[in-house]
This record gives sequence, structure tokens and C-alpha cells, in this order.
Amino acid sequence: AYDAGSAHLHYADTLCGTQRPDGHLANMAPSAGWGYNWAAGPSYEACAFAIDDSVWRFTGDGRGIESHRDHLDRFLGYCETLLDERGLLPFGLGDWMAPDVTKPGNVYNKRFGASWAFPESTNCPYAYIQTAFFKRTLDLRAESAERAGDAATATRCRTRAKEVAAAIRAAYGTTGSTTGCALALEFGLCDEADRPKVAAELADLVRRLDGRVDFGTIGSGCVLRALFENGYADLGYRMMVQPDYPGYGYFAGRGDLTTFSEYWHGGADSQIHGAFTDVVACMYRYLAGFRHVARRPGRTFLEIRPNFPAGLDDFAAEHAGYRIAWKRNGAKVEVRREMGEDFKGDRHEQIVVSFPVVNGTAAPFVRAFDYEIVPLVAGLRHYAVFSHGLSRPPARDTGPVVCRMKASDFPSGPIPFEGRPRDSRGRTGRAIVGELPAAKEWG
Repeated sequence: AYDAGSAHLHYADTLCGTQRPDGHLANMAPSAGWGYNWAAGPSYEACAFAIDDSVWRFTGDGRGIESHRDHLDRFLGYCETLLDERGLLPFGLGDWMAPDVTKPGNVYNKRFGASWAFPESTNCPYAYIQTAFFKRTLDLRAESAERAGDAATATRCRTRAKEVAAAIRAAYGTTGSTTGCALALEFGLCDEADRPKVAAELADLVRRLDGRVDFGTIGSGCVLRALFENGYADLGYRMMVQPDYPGYGYFAGRGDLTTFSEYWHGGADSQIHGAFTDVVACMYRYLAGFRHVARRPGRTFLEIRPNFPAGLDDFAAEHAGYRIAWKRNGAKVEVRREMGEDFKGDRHEQIVVSFPVVNGTAAPFVRAFDYEIVPLVAGLRHYAVFSHGLSRPPARDTGPVVCRMKASDFPSGPIPFEGRPRDSRGRTGRAIVGELPAAKEWG
């Protein structure tokens, strides 16, 4: 079988092989010289380190992180030499290939009802974008240092990342753009207390665009994610499927494209381009709910957290042997899922359970290979509580838990279980499908 993880690590090796003595990396590899100055910047040059982190999360293979640590340190040092008096990094591309829907007169205007121009026309400045990726790369270095027990490096990089984020906020705020808001949310550029406000700003921008895109290669990797991660699943799905130019649905509806184009208008040049393909990853992560998480990297743990956005009645997907299918049934959503071959517990059976829908998202978090911990949400009723049959207790006390249910017992009535359901402090409770008891009835 094709091993995507090894292939990506090989490419990260090739990218790191382009590093110059001053720490500068090419934005493509292999390279005979092109890509070191124009069309560079951390959003491209630091991709080797993002690849290493992704491979580790998906497979548990940390070889790339270990072998490229010195390359990463030299690159961060190189970026420090490029900072201006504001503490920003004014080097590299902006939101490349963004459609310019605000300025008429472009050659594409008559055909597509909007214009298109180079990325500098977008209202997210390139210095904002490149400095944001510098901050994110500092965070990656801090995270790897923490896992390696290098507290001094972790503290230094965390502190520096906060300083860089503060410099971005002082200079730009969120820039008032979809890409700017999404980067602020995804890369932690805004203060935690400001996240709801920034998410609402992003949602308002998307509504005003009626789901059309106004971003390029950078926004395509963060706008959808920021919407789904911050409670706007309905808007995220709307942006995925709206059929007009410019947008993802326009690609699908043209009828002459079987791959992703380099340009939103689907014109000439590259017709098999990776710039806008993150929408596919978002389908797996948010519609199917498949998530590889840092606390349990590798193939033997998968967090399954599907979203059920308005306008989508059913969805099915498979990833590494894990299968999920859901469909609406009246006011509820029926979810069917099966464990992958690497499941280490004592059950392989399919489980069927119904979830309520709260702002497009299922109330419980479905975690493979762990207890189901269901938060008690004020005013929420009619949902099921379940787990996956492992013997270890939950890591924290966040609500009632139930042990070892059988799929055949889910249709109605109380959920049978082996033993009494207990929380992390050993208190017992009662498990019900249907009316949710008040919080005081637990414990």
C-alpha cells in the first residue's frame, strides 16, 4: 500500500536539503535556484516542519521532528533577521491566487461576474500572513521541545510566539478579512477572550459574501477550519457547496474539471494543483469527524466528532479502516460507525446511536478507544450517552459516563450496561436514551 507518511517525510527531507548557511529555505524542492527570494516566506518555507508535525499526529512517527530540529532552529533564527521595526516579517507572498471580487475591469469580469488579480489585491497584507506563519512555527518548536523535556527551549519559544502575536495585533488587528480572522483563530494570534468576537467577525464576512471565497492559497487552508472549529458549521458547509464563482462548488459544477485548478476561475495553467484542496480534508475532519490528536498520536486512536450542518442530510466516509455514516431521522441524527483494524479494546461491533444537533454540531464528543464523556448542556434534552468498553477511567470529571453498551440495545429505553456507570470520582449515575435527567440526578 502507498505510505503517504514516508512520502511526506522524504519531501520534508528534500526541502530541508535546500537550506542555506544563513537558515534560508527554498519554497520548493528540488530547486536549481528558483524559490529562495521571490515567492517565499514562512508560509511556504516552513512547510517541512508542518509536514513533520502532521506525520507525527497521523502515524506516531516522530523521525522528521527529530531529524529536522536543527534546520528548524536555524530557520527561526533566519526569520528574526528579517523583522522590521514593528516586529513584523515583510517578506514573502500574500494570499496567493485570491480572486479580487471588489475591483471591476479584469479580463475575467465579463465571464464570471467578478474580477481576479494578484494576491496583493486581497485585504490581508502579506506581512500579516508571513508573520502569522512565523508565530505558528515558533509554536511547533515549543510543542516539540515540551515533548522532548526541553523546558528552556519550550518557554523561550512560547514567550517569543506571544510577542510576535502581540506585534501582529498592534499593527493590524484582524485586518477585517476572512483570511486575517481565520489565521487569528487557527494560529492563536488573538487573545483567548477575543476568540468569540473574531469568530463572529469571520462569520459575518462569510455571510456578506454569501459563501463565496475571497481568499487564495492561505485562506483556503484556514477559513473553513476556523468556521467549523468555532461553532459555525452551517456557514462552513455553505461555503463548501455554494455553486457560484468564486468557490469550491463552482469547480464541481463546471463539468470539465476532475481535479483542482490553480485558479478559482478554472482557467489555463495547472489543472492539478494542491492550493485549494484542503476542503477535502475538512470533509473528513468535520463532516465525518475524524481527528488525530496530539495527546494520542498515531493510528490506534481516533477522535470522532462529526458535525451535522444544515442542508446536509447524510454523509459517509472511511479513513484507515474507521467507517462512519450518518443521516437525519426527524429531529435526530443517526450515526453508524465501525472500529478500525488497529482497535485494541474488546469490541469490534458496529454501534448505532442518535445525537441531537446543537448549532450544527453533535452534543457529545465521540472518542474512539476512550470513555464517552457527555457534558450536561443546559436546556438540552433527548440524547444518548455511551462509551467504547475500555476498562480505564475517564481522565477528568466532566459529566456522566456509561460502560459497555451493545448496539442492539440502543433503539429506545434505558441503556443496558455491565456494571454501574461511574464518573472519575467513582460516583454512580443513571443512563437514559430519551429525556436527559437534570444534572442533580447524577452522582
